[in-house]
Amino acid sequence: MQFRERDLIVYGQGTKDNIIGRAVTPEYAAELGGFAYDPDNSIFGTSGSGDASDLNNWDFDNLFLEDGTRVDEIKNAQINLKNDFYYEHLSYVKVGVAMSERTHVRNKDRWSFDPSADDCSGDQECIDVVNSVHADYASAIPSGSRFQYPFVEKETVDYMSRIGRQTTESATNGEVSVDSTKEDYTLTEDTKAAYVMAEMPVNDDLTMIAGVRWVETEFASDGFLSLENDDFEFNGAGAGSLDIAVPLPEASIKYSEYFPSVHLRYEPTADILVRGAIWTSFTRPSFKQARGFAKFDNDIELCPPDSDNCDDAQGGANVRQLQDYILGSNNTLDVGNPNLLAMTSVNYDASIGWYPSKDLFMEAAIFYKDIDNFIVDVSGITMSIDDLPLSLPIDQVTEFVIPHDLVLNSVNITLNGKKATVLGMELSYNQYFENGLFVQSNLTLLDSEAELDPTIRAEKVALPDQADTTFNLTVGWENEDFSARLIGNYRSDILEEVGACPEGVSASEVKSCKTWSDRYQDAIKTLDFKAKYKVNGQLSVYFDAINLTDEIDLRYFEGNQMSGGNILYQREEYGRTFQVGLDYKFY
Repeated sequence: MQFRERDLIVYGQGTKDNIIGRAVTPEYAAELGGFAYDPDNSIFGTSGSGDASDLNNWDFDNLFLEDGTRVDEIKNAQINLKNDFYYEHLSYVKVGVAMSERTHVRNKDRWSFDPSADDCSGDQECIDVVNSVHADYASAIPSGSRFQYPFVEKETVDYMSRIGRQTTESATNGEVSVDSTKEDYTLTEDTKAAYVMAEMPVNDDLTMIAGVRWVETEFASDGFLSLENDDFEFNGAGAGSLDIAVPLPEASIKYSEYFPSVHLRYEPTADILVRGAIWTSFTRPSFKQARGFAKFDNDIELCPPDSDNCDDAQGGANVRQLQDYILGSNNTLDVGNPNLLAMTSVNYDASIGWYPSKDLFMEAAIFYKDIDNFIVDVSGITMSIDDLPLSLPIDQVTEFVIPHDLVLNSVNITLNGKKATVLGMELSYNQYFENGLFVQSNLTLLDSEAELDPTIRAEKVALPDQADTTFNLTVGWENEDFSARLIGNYRSDILEEVGACPEGVSASEVKSCKTWSDRYQDAIKTLDFKAKYKVNGQLSVYFDAINLTDEIDLRYFEGNQMSGGNILYQREEYGRTFQVGLDYKFY
């Protein structure tokens, strides 16, 4: 639900880890702008006439109700057969087949409206809630937060939602809003697989395992083309809004590939183990990346016929005239990509492990990955509607014209990149001491490089969704009845989304070269503590303390000189978590 005071001037500034936003007076806004403020001839118009400092001015003006379902139906079947051989150079052969049929359906129902006392059917409690203001309820600014204005209590929200819910049918005229359809979709993913593998001893110290796997994937998705806008009146009733949700035609793709592998295991001595492998792998796109949808999520710009004077307001045009207006190029479209291929990789691994005793293990490994069709989220691409990976039902939009050959200047989409490489090493050290102390550690260092189509990003980038450094260290003590461990983790930053900057565009052209919109998940260090006491053979007591250093999950845009550096995208604070529990075994 929402309380709101209107006609405010809001000041905002983004940094890497925070967004400073607050309502300011017209005098302060003028001072920031470097000009004198004349209250009799205000440059801000009616803006600034509101007073957010008085909670009596905050009207209850929106009720949000949401419901929805997700249904995930999976059917699996597999057969695995193994035959052991007692030949000098053949230990066993395994074969298998598997199939999976998966259907994922999402149905979201959402209503957002300004409740009216006329919709309360004379219920006085409902009328009082609908006509209430922020000051009528207890509120507070959350402790330790950076909010400027207080929140009402959760019990208040539950109460107002329960009482105000009866206005839904009358306020919405029983209609389903675009919010209840635009996120709906049905996905199907059917897979088939078959493999054959064999273990072949070369001599007493060297063993080879070789095989090949065949995988076929068939994927299909439907969804909606949706648009929400409050600046154009298309219904002639003065509502000044446009909501469109048109079903997309089903999009599908089918692909298959063979994935061979060879693994070597060499034991030159009883305490040395050497491994080497050349193997192939694949990673399918997530449902979030591959589902079909197309969404104009911001206010749109329309252009009068035979004119480039596009605007996000209709001016004096009437409903009939707007039907001849044309959707402009400066509109942002978020679109799904059901035609994504699986990412494939040829992998080269080598490692040497040392096992001098049952209490000590050390290993060093190197690896290299040669990747095709890596999957990457890209923002700000210039793309024609005809070149989108799904067909938009634009002919069913009659309120204005969307040309088939329209080129949009800002398309956000998930794509397959061209090629990527990863070179890395991994070090492990684990040791248990006679006094009960133990150490477990792992360090992974890697360097990656990824290449996109030069019409999307000219320069190479790091492989998305990959951290260059990860480190884990556990120090603890245990005996037969008690164990305690302190667990430290570090992960460097991760590139999650790439901004478009095509070949031939200068980095200084910020509207066309959007490297500033590269999005990262920030590096993070965490410290956890776990302890467990065995009371008897069946009962144990445990204590967990998670995120002792109170780390935050931070995502940010790269930014540039104009933004003053990085800009916060998302900040999630989980705080510290403490848990005490019992484990009981019934066997």
